[in-house]
Amino acid sequence: ALLSVLNNILDYSKIEARKLILETTLFNLNDVVGDLVAMLSYKAEQKHLCLETHIEDNVPRKLIGDPLRLQQILTNLVANALKFTEKGFVRITITSAAVHENEEKLTFAISDSGIGMDEKGLSTLFQPFSQVDTSFTRKYGGSGLGLMITKELVELMGGEISVQSRLGKGSTFSFTVLFPCAVQTMSEPPEQDALLPQHKPLHLLLVEDNDLNQLVASERLKQMGITCSIANNGLEAVEMVQKETFDAVLMDLQMPVMDGLSATREIRKLGFADLPIIALSAAVLQDDLALATEAGMNDFVAKPIDKTVLQNVLAKWLSV
Repeated sequence: ALLSVLNNILDYSKIEARKLILETTLFNLNDVVGDLVAMLSYKAEQKHLCLETHIEDNVPRKLIGDPLRLQQILTNLVANALKFTEKGFVRITITSAAVHENEEKLTFAISDSGIGMDEKGLSTLFQPFSQVDTSFTRKYGGSGLGLMITKELVELMGGEISVQSRLGKGSTFSFTVLFPCAVQTMSEPPEQDALLPQHKPLHLLLVEDNDLNQLVASERLKQMGITCSIANNGLEAVEMVQKETFDAVLMDLQMPVMDGLSATREIRKLGFADLPIIALSAAVLQDDLALATEAGMNDFVAKPIDKTVLQNVLAKWLSV
């Protein structure tokens, strides 16, 4: 809960300073919606609500834009709908509005059978640090920033957001987003596991300070037939690469004693120029990727670790 509040305040600060920048990458709409449902379905189950999704057949699944920010918008709206709905349903509907000058306009609608709002409540919805009713803060919680940030993100994506609601009859939040039409020159990420080199057993160094993350990453590697040694921080990693031979290093960015960026610089200084070092981090902002590349890292895998993504990245660098 605290992390959610902090993220909202940081986003609000970026918006106020006009420093919030959107990513541009190829992504699959089904993945965004699937991740959203997986993340919030337990909340619906706890309240015995039906969480429904409907994507019309003519909606393109391959889109170019910022999938993380799109998911943030949907998460804010669906989480709100679940919060203010005690029985019935929450429904996500995605339709294609139009194609104009190489742009695809999609409409997203989040409907619920919740408590709804009156005209007075609707007038204060998108104002920062505001709640429809002050009593809501005690009963439902919230910082009052989610909808304001959602509106700003939608407008950054070239769209607009609106709401229809009746007190006691539920609400429907609708927003549009403009996506550039996907072009053939952009390469899509591979959807199947790439083949790892088979000429010798592979042994990696996993640099990670969190016990649970160590378990998850080592299990992913084990499923691929790869063994690994574990370093608990960057300093241990620098010492271990000098004593043992590794085919690659999986390096967390944020660790005590010595972080991943500093450890990578030290390893490169020691002469390990050809050793693949792959960043592992939950931080996936463009600035983080740039810092990792500048420090000498070869690639980046986001947490939580997806087995297919990890195997494809390893296959790329271990086959060089």
